[in-house]
Amino acid sequence: MKPPFDPSRVVAEFAQVLRTYGCDRLHGDRFAYGFVTEAFRACGISYAPCARSKSELYLSLLPLLMAGRVELPDDPRLIEQLHGLERRAGAAGRDGVDHGRAGHDDRINAVAGACVLTYNEASRPEMKITTL
Repeated sequence: MKPPFDPSRVVAEFAQVLRTYGCDRLHGDRFAYGFVTEAFRACGISYAPCARSKSELYLSLLPLLMAGRVELPDDPRLIEQLHGLERRAGAAGRDGVDHGRAGHDDRINAVAGACVLTYNEASRPEMKITTL
């Protein structure tokens, strides 16, 4: 797509791709939450905000990577964003993870969410994992 972008059209195209994979629900951040929720609902896709912050997703991704439970796509920008994450001690002893100054984290944020949420759902005993 070339600018100017029509957000409703982008959502409709994305919903079509989701349906090809049999996906009818989606988790994401709270950015433009009202619009995003309604736009996906109009396309038959349920959208819910992720219950975890991006720091929590990054901190949960690390042990999955270290244990070899997930493998990242071979995407140089994704790897660059992962390397650019910085862990900082926060208030009340809680660690925070975010990109450095002038950094980006859109790809690693999406991948961390997908890995952590998928791994956690697949680990539940009542879940049945099937392959296509």
